[in-house]
Amino acid sequence: MRQIFRNASPVARVLLILSICFLLVTCVSLGKRAWRGGTDFSVFLRSGAALCEGEGAGLYERLDERTGWFNCIPPAGMGPFMLLSMMHRVVAAVIWATLNVGVLLLCIHLLKKIYARLANRTDYEATLPFALVLLFLLGAVCVQTGQTSIIFMACWLGYVLVSADQRHALAGFLIALPAAIKLYPILFALPALLRRKRRELGWIAIWMVVLTLVVPGIIFGPRVVEMSQSFVENQILDPGGRAMEAADPKPASNQGLDGVLVRYLSYVPAFHDRHPAFPHLNVEVESVVTIANVLRIIVLIVTIVVSLRWIRTASPEPPLLLIALWCAALYVILPGAKGRYAVYAFPAFLPVLAAAHRAFRVGDVANGRKAAAVALAAAVLLLQLVPDSFLYYGIGIIGPFLLWLFLLRSASTVRAGEDHAS
Repeated sequence: MRQIFRNASPVARVLLILSICFLLVTCVSLGKRAWRGGTDFSVFLRSGAALCEGEGAGLYERLDERTGWFNCIPPAGMGPFMLLSMMHRVVAAVIWATLNVGVLLLCIHLLKKIYARLANRTDYEATLPFALVLLFLLGAVCVQTGQTSIIFMACWLGYVLVSADQRHALAGFLIALPAAIKLYPILFALPALLRRKRRELGWIAIWMVVLTLVVPGIIFGPRVVEMSQSFVENQILDPGGRAMEAADPKPASNQGLDGVLVRYLSYVPAFHDRHPAFPHLNVEVESVVTIANVLRIIVLIVTIVVSLRWIRTASPEPPLLLIALWCAALYVILPGAKGRYAVYAFPAFLPVLAAAHRAFRVGDVANGRKAAAVALAAAVLLLQLVPDSFLYYGIGIIGPFLLWLFLLRSASTVRAGEDHAS
């Protein structure tokens, strides 16, 4: 880190200092929020305590008494929070924040190792200070609420490296761990499938069984079957569960496809009566969610097609551009996309920053400015650094779309032996 700081430009140094300070402030904020008991981390702790006291399937049938929120972590992910619930809530928050900061520092090590093996390493390494600014800013928003998103993003970066090293068992684990805790990250098994990594796919299946059945079975015993069934029935399939909450248009922070489309295409009194001038139709919410799911399928199909084209021309170097593309695609289709999940998109910024540097380096100022503008606009929108009055109109979703479209173009124009960020 010291060497990176020394080699950074004066502007990058100032931004690094500010981003590190912001990260430390959010660590303190997590402790304060945990003390008050009104954050996501508090819900996880209270759920962990309830499980330690013997509660089972009923955990997913009720809302948290203090906040009225769902516990959206399945049994496979509750073990760490059961341990943390045995401590004072502020101590638990300090430990969790420290763990997440440690994972962010690990990401720096991963980035350096990945960059060293890329054909266009010069452009990536030159933009590393700005990448770390984004890493700390996006990570800080996640730390503030005590989410698990930083760990997931680190798994995907780690997968880029170990997959290139043919370490199939570890690669499978790094894909399976986020999927076991949040389900939708199983999407990252698709790059392995498209690349015909049969041994990785086999290990993904093995680790999914271990993480979702064996480990929870050891922790919860016979309760695990009813708990898992209750989680699926109440949090995923129930119209009043966590999955359908992603379509709630009321929070300005909800910049997911469902929430944005419901604002425009449907009529929800709790939202539209408060914003009578907001343009909207009167389509049923369930129908709007169906439309959103169709759009998700289209995004996935386009991403798969472009991924296959990239795979046919790719060199043996780490598949950073491929995983970056899938990180952007995941965020575009993410249910209930909010700022605390923005760190998911961090890998998507890396090829964009490198492309900007390459363009400026060869004198292509116009394309350099375009790439830099994409990175800046996407960062502002993902961090939701705009007034709520703008967020209600869904401009936050433009950020991941910009990254996705940029990476689609990058991946679809690559030829064998060509600079992958060009």
